Amino acid sequence: MMIKISRGFRLIIIGIILYLPVSVVLRAVIPPPYGSLLPLLLGPGFIIAGIIFVIKDRKSPKVSQEIVSNQTKFCGKCGNELSRQDTFCTKCGSESKG
Repeated sequence: MMIKISRGFRLIIIGIILYLPVSVVLRAVIPPPYGSLLPLLLGPGFIIAGIIFVIKDRKSPKVSQEIVSNQTKFCGKCGNELSRQDTFCTKCGSESKG
């Protein structure tokens, strides 16, 4: 069974993976301030981007096509409720768009 992880959570995980080991290695190899500056930009950058994507995905829920197709529509002229298959309004006779 494969677990589906959203793009935001993947970015957060990459940020954590980059931040922890890279900061230790770069501090040992590259002298400060550059050795400690690079992980401070890379890791949190991915984490912040991941949080933004998680918030964005939660604000815009995905609506399935099946739910949309079963909804009713309304006449633009008189406001009468119509089914999705109606091309003309059953009350006023005007042409239904969409």
